Amino acid sequence: MCCLKNIKFIITDDKSVGMYDENIKDILHSKTGALREAADKFVIPANILNKKNIKVLDICYGAGYNSKLLLNLAKENNIFIDAIEINNEFIYLSPFINDGIENIELKLFLIKSILNNSTLSADFIKFVKVLNKFENSIYFNTRLVAFVLNFFDYVRINSSLNDKSLFLHNIYCQYIK
Repeated sequence: MCCLKNIKFIITDDKSVGMYDENIKDILHSKTGALREAADKFVIPANILNKKNIKVLDICYGAGYNSKLLLNLAKENNIFIDAIEINNEFIYLSPFINDGIENIELKLFLIKSILNNSTLSADFIKFVKVLNKFENSIYFNTRLVAFVLNFFDYVRINSSLNDKSLFLHNIYCQYIK
């Protein structure tokens, strides 16, 4: 894991954060905006916001703009998303990126999903510690990073903690204050 060494961040025209991966020599979103692109090219043309039991395969998940926007807009529907991404750093960054979606429950759901995947969780903890060095970054939510780091410290001190959901709920309550 290279800890964002090969990822360059850009602020797009819609004020969302785009990323360029120097490893694969590709930008993840257009300059017009990652959130705008997710709406115009994926969510709106799919015409599924009013449907029930939606199943989506998100190939090249990236920072998750397409899936997160769908989940944010179609709140009342049953949505099942299978996401594929070769770069775990994009998956780890997904809940923290300043993506224009302010739904904190969605962000915590993504964090919980990563932590529940045992093959991802150890590297995720290291990754969040690296994010912490980007203090006052315009590219991601540093308050959420700090709260998640508090969670990791709490788990380390209280190794008997079995219910990560309870602590994530406490993070949510502290965050919205």
